[in-house]
Formats: sequence, structure tokens, C-alpha cells
Amino acid sequence: MDPTLTAGVLAVAGTLLGALVTGWAQQRTARTSAAAAAAQTMAVKRLAAVADLAAAAAVHRRALWQRQTARATGRDDTGPGAECRTARAQVTRPLTALRILVPDPHVQTAADMSRRRSGSGTHTARRRRTPRGSGPLRRTRSS
Repeated sequence: MDPTLTAGVLAVAGTLLGALVTGWAQQRTARTSAAAAAAQTMAVKRLAAVADLAAAAAVHRRALWQRQTARATGRDDTGPGAECRTARAQVTRPLTALRILVPDPHVQTAADMSRRRSGSGTHTARRRRTPRGSGPLRRTRSS
């Protein structure tokens, strides 16, 4: 085989190999950049979910305080009660977002504790019950 031909074949093979290695390196760099951007976006979403939950819980605590103050002073608590229910409902969206975005059980436990402290859990949504036989739907016995 001619030495010039061998050098030419090696040069072409080296060029092709260099192109493959360069393409692989660029692809890996692009994947790494995309993964870093996705992680940054997820971190921002997680931080926003935590901040939204904290803000909603604070609004709900304030509404609870106002309702209890109205009750303690003998004022009508229908306005603060409605605000309290609205604020409690607004805790649900950030809590759900936090549960979806942060699968860590420690974070979810902390979020649940925050919900319970703000009084937005199901254990605080008790109905006012009237004694049996009283109220607008009183039963009467017919003889």
C-alpha cells in the first residue's frame, strides 16, 4: 500500500473520529445545561410554593384571630367567619402545589403541621350542632 494513501485514509478516519467525539461532547454539554435549567426552574417553583403556603397560612391565622376577637367581644362574627372560610380554602392550592413539587416526606409533614396550626385542617371544620329536637326542623309527634 502506498504511504500517501495510508496517510490519507488515516487523516479521513481521524477527522471522522474527531467529529464524532465533538458531537458527543456538545450533546453532553447540552444535556447538562438543560438539566441545570430544569433544576433551577424547579427550585424556583418549590420556593414559590413554600412562600405561597406561608402567606396563605398567615392570612388564615389573621382571619381566625379576627373571628375569635369578634366572638370574645360579643360582636357579630359572620363577616370574619366568612373571611376565615375563604382564607382556609385559599390554603389548599399552595399546599397541593407543595405536595406535588416537593416529594420529600419531611417537607410534607411540615406543610401538614402548618395547615393544622393555621386551623385549616378537617379537624377544625366542625359543624355547629343544635340539641336534638330543637332548631327550625323540630319534629312533632302526632297522636
